[in-house]
Amino acid sequence: MRNFLLACAIAGCAVSATAQTKAQPVLPAGTPIRVLDGSLGPDWLDGKIGVGADGCTMVFLNQKAKGGYTSVSFAGQRKLQMQKDGAWVDVPVKELNPRQPKACQNGGDND
Repeated sequence: MRNFLLACAIAGCAVSATAQTKAQPVLPAGTPIRVLDGSLGPDWLDGKIGVGADGCTMVFLNQKAKGGYTSVSFAGQRKLQMQKDGAWVDVPVKELNPRQPKACQNGGDND
C-alpha cells in the first residue's frame, strides 16, 4: 500500500509540473507580436520577439516608431498581443518577465 501511495504521489507531482509548464507561455524568437506603448504613440506597433545583445527579450519593431525606436524592452511593456487562431490575444507579460535574466527584469514603466 505504501508503494502505491508513493507512486501516486510521484505521478501527481509529474502531472502538476507538466500543467505548470504548459500554463506558462513561451514566446520564441521570431514570434509576430504587437505592443501598445503609450510613450511611442496611441497605436499598436507590430514587431517580432527577439533577443538583444545583452540577452534580454525585446520586441523588434517592423517600422521605426516615434523617436526613431526600432525595438522596445519586453519587460517594460504592459500590453502585448500575439496572433492565435487568426485573432490577437493578450500575452501575460508579468508571467513571462521572471523567466528573463535578472538584469532584464527592470524594464521601464511604459503604458
